Amino acid sequence: MDLVNLELSKGLTSVPKKQYGVTPPISEAMATPQDYKLTENLIIAMRQENLYESVEGMKKREYVLASLNKLVREWIYEASLEHSMNEEEALSAGGGIFTFGSYRLGVVAAGSDIDTLCIAPRHISRESFFSFFLAKLQQDINVTKVQPVPDAYTPIIKMVYHGMEMDLLFACLNLSRIPNDLNTLDDDLLKNVDDKTARSLNGCRVNDMILQLVPNKESFRTALRFVKHWSKARGIYSNVLGYLGGISWAILTARICQLYPNAAPSQIINRFFYIYKTWQWKNPVILCEIKEVPKNTPGLMGFRVWNPNLNPQDRAHVMPIITPAFPSMNSTHNVTHTTLGVITDELQRAYRIIQDIENDKATWHDVWSPFLFFEKHKHFIQVKMLSNNEQAFHKWIGWIESKLRFLVRKLETFKGLQVRPWPKAIQEQDEAKDGFIFAQSMYIGLVLNNSNSNNGSSSTGVTGVSNSSGTAPVVDLRGAILDFVGFIMNWSEVENYKDSIDLKVRHLRAKDLPKHLREQSRINAKAIKASINNNVHNSVKEATSNFISSQQSTSSSNKRARNEDELNNTITRDLSLNNNNKSQLNNVGNDLKSDVNNSIQTDTHCDNELNNISKKLKVLPLKTPNIISNESETSCIENNCDKLKEFGDISNNYSEITDSNNNNNNNNNGNNINNVPNLIKNINNRQPFTLRINMSKKK
Repeated sequence: MDLVNLELSKGLTSVPKKQYGVTPPISEAMATPQDYKLTENLIIAMRQENLYESVEGMKKREYVLASLNKLVREWIYEASLEHSMNEEEALSAGGGIFTFGSYRLGVVAAGSDIDTLCIAPRHISRESFFSFFLAKLQQDINVTKVQPVPDAYTPIIKMVYHGMEMDLLFACLNLSRIPNDLNTLDDDLLKNVDDKTARSLNGCRVNDMILQLVPNKESFRTALRFVKHWSKARGIYSNVLGYLGGISWAILTARICQLYPNAAPSQIINRFFYIYKTWQWKNPVILCEIKEVPKNTPGLMGFRVWNPNLNPQDRAHVMPIITPAFPSMNSTHNVTHTTLGVITDELQRAYRIIQDIENDKATWHDVWSPFLFFEKHKHFIQVKMLSNNEQAFHKWIGWIESKLRFLVRKLETFKGLQVRPWPKAIQEQDEAKDGFIFAQSMYIGLVLNNSNSNNGSSSTGVTGVSNSSGTAPVVDLRGAILDFVGFIMNWSEVENYKDSIDLKVRHLRAKDLPKHLREQSRINAKAIKASINNNVHNSVKEATSNFISSQQSTSSSNKRARNEDELNNTITRDLSLNNNNKSQLNNVGNDLKSDVNNSIQTDTHCDNELNNISKKLKVLPLKTPNIISNESETSCIENNCDKLKEFGDISNNYSEITDSNNNNNNNNNGNNINNVPNLIKNINNRQPFTLRINMSKKK
C-alpha cells in the first residue's frame, strides 16, 4: 500500500497554470476523493498484473544499459583509431546509447524489452555498425540470439543481452564528436543526415517531446500504462497490422492529459475512452502546432512534413495521429477502415465498463479481460509461415507480417465480409509444422454478413458475386489471396532463401483449427462458465442475505409466508439471469457481428459535454477519402500471376489450391489464371481450401 500511496502522491498534485497543446483545457477541475479511490484501486490492479518493473529489475536494466554503452564507446574508440585519429581524438569522439520506447517514457513493465539507439559521429558508418560492432557483439558471451536486419526500413539489431531482449538502432550524425549532453530535440541534428538516421532518431525525439508536452508526467504514465495493457489484451496493439503501436497510444493519452491537466489517472482514462470512442477521425490528433520546414534551410529541405492540404497521400489517412517532433508524420498510416472499426468497438466497450466501475458494478480487471479471438469467430484465414533456417525464418515472418495489412485491405473491399486480423503470432506445434523446423501462423477472423437485402431480394454485398432466391451468400477469396501472394513474391531476398522457406494460406473453420488452439478454446470456455456460475451464485447468495436481513424485524406468520414467496421469486429471477448467461456462453463462438451491434450504443446523457468538446478543440478540416478503390488500388490477378511465372509455372510449381478432403482433384497444368480452380464457394458450407506457395523450383 505504501507503493500505491507513493504513486498517488506523485500523480495527483496540481500543475502550474499553463496551456499545454493547441487548445485550452476542457476542464481544470481537481481530483475528487472518489477519483483518488478509483486511482488507488487502478494502481493496485495494475501491480497485480505485474505491469510495474521491480526495484531489482530496474537496477538490472540500468546495469545492462551501462554495459552496452561501454561496449559501444569501446567500438567507436577502436574505429576512430582506424581512421588515423590520435588517441586523444578517438577518446573524445563520444557517442553512446540512448533509450526510447516504454523505458524512455517511464512505463516499463516486468519482462518487457528495451529500445535503444546507438549514436555515433560522422566518421563511423552504418556499414561498420553492421560488421565490426556486430562481430563484437557476437564475441561477447553475454550476447545471445543476435539478429541483424541491415536492410530493414529502419535498420536494426535484435538481441538478448544479459538475458534481456533489446532492439538496437543506429544513427550517424553530421558531427565530428558527440557531446555528453547531446540534446536529441535539436533540429540541427537532422541536417545532412540520411533517411535511415532520421528515422532512427525519431523515437528518442518523439518520446522526449511527449514528456515535455504533458502537464503531469506521473498521471500520464499511470494512464498510459493502463491503456497499453488494455490494448494488448484486446488485440489492438500492433502498428504493422493496422492497429496502433506504442507511440500512437502515448500521443492519444498525452492529448487527454493536456485537456484535463489536473485530473487523476482514473479520470484521464475515463475521458480517454469517452472522447476517442466518438472522435471524428477526419480531424487529426496533435499535441502541438506542426512545424513546417523553413524554406531554403540547408540540410533540412529533404524532409516531408505531414500536411493533408498539400499531400494527397496524407489526406487518405484513416486515423491520423501526428507525432510532435520535427518532421511531424502520421504514426498510424497503416490503419485501415477495418482496423479503425475494431478499435472503435473496443473503445466503446471499455467506456461502458469504466462507467460500471464508477458505479461499483465492475473492476479494472474487467476492462482488460482478454479478447477471445478464436472463440468469437467461426471462420479464419490462416497464414502459415515455414522455414528450415532460423535466420531466414525471422526475415521471412518479418516480411510477411509487414505485408499482411494489404490482405486485410483486399478483404475489406468485400462489402458483406467483416474481418479482424489478430496481431499475435501463433507458434505451431510439431504436428502442424509440415516437416519444417520453424513454423508460425497469423490469423484473420472472418464474419459473413448474410442479412443484406434490397427491395425484398437478398444480396451478399460481395464484390462480383450475386445472390438470388434467398440462397446463402458466397464469396470469392481467390483474387484477394493471389494479390497478397504477389506482394509476398516481391521480397528482395526470395532468391536467397527460396529452398528453405514456404507459405500456406488457408481458410479454416473453428473446428479445423490446430489442436492446441482448440484445446485452449475449451479451457477458455470452461473458465468463462466457471466465472459466470460463480458470479450468479454470489448474486443469489447476496440477494438471499439482503432479503432476509431486511425482514428480520417481521414476525407475522402471514408476512413470513409472503416473504418466502418473494424470496423464491428473487432467487428465480437470479437463476433466470444465470440461464441467460449460460445462453451467452453457448453462443461464445458466434461471429463478431453480435459484439459490434451490442457495442454501438450512444451515451446521450453526455451529448452536451461532447458538443462542448467539439467547440473547444482546434480541428483541421479534411475530406474523408476512400482508401480502398477497386479501380485505382486493386491490382489485377493477371499481374500477380506474371510475377509468379518469373519463378516457373504457376500451377505446377507455386500455386496448389486444394480441397482439404480431396487433394487430388485440382491437378491443373495450365499457365493461365483461368486454369486455377474456381474458389467461389458457400463460406458456411464449403470445405476449407489451401493456397500453397512453394518457393523452391521443381526440377
